[in-house]
Amino acid sequence: MNGCLRYGMDVEAVSAFRDMLSSGVELDEYCVATGLTACAHSGALRQGMWIHEYDKKRDEFSEDVFVGTALVGMYAKCGCIDKAVEAFRRMRKRNEFSWAAMIGGFTLHGFAKEAIHCLDRMIMEDGLRPDGVVLLAVLTACTHAGCEEEGWLLLRNMKALYGIVPKHEHYSCIVDLLCRPGRLNEALELIQTMPMRPLASVWGSLLSACKTHINVELAELAVERLLQIKHDSGAQEDGAYVQLPNIYLNA
Repeated sequence: MNGCLRYGMDVEAVSAFRDMLSSGVELDEYCVATGLTACAHSGALRQGMWIHEYDKKRDEFSEDVFVGTALVGMYAKCGCIDKAVEAFRRMRKRNEFSWAAMIGGFTLHGFAKEAIHCLDRMIMEDGLRPDGVVLLAVLTACTHAGCEEEGWLLLRNMKALYGIVPKHEHYSCIVDLLCRPGRLNEALELIQTMPMRPLASVWGSLLSACKTHINVELAELAVERLLQIKHDSGAQEDGAYVQLPNIYLNA
């Protein structure tokens, strides 16, 4: 099953799980968690629920944090956020990955405020502090839901509240968050004050937003920065200039 998952063969991984069970193989926690992960990747809700029923019959799995986390992820990715929340609530033990799975589920379904609330809950309920990956998931939730102020506040307070120094991906997420509603000058200000050199993805987000919100001046700046990055890296120009004529035409 693990080999199938590694090569993106999710359906085959689920089939392998069924074959193992029907042949009388005694499955351990790792096999159950892997089977649930395969169902999550392939959207196989029916098979995932079938594995869940198997899990219920094996009481020794009920306290396994990896099985519980995989169950939360399976239900969330298969569109059943209520069942994911229920599975999360029933977990007797939870770790950072469990909370990340729940936050990812909320993000996937557009529940940004619930995802943000999880940051406080994981500290109060389980004594766990979020890491950079969890915080990125919450920032992504803010971006998808348009929670601009919440995202800004989290970025500014990451180090003070959670001891996490924001990385490029955290800044990039907030740039995207500001670009979507047209707050381009604020996005540019953030880019220019980043403590690391902005990568092409950040300038690309600004350029795309300039096309949507018709800002020629910032578009020219974004193209200039993109071309400089391409030149410095030795990569070929990938079409940044092509977007400028369209912006000029719509201005």
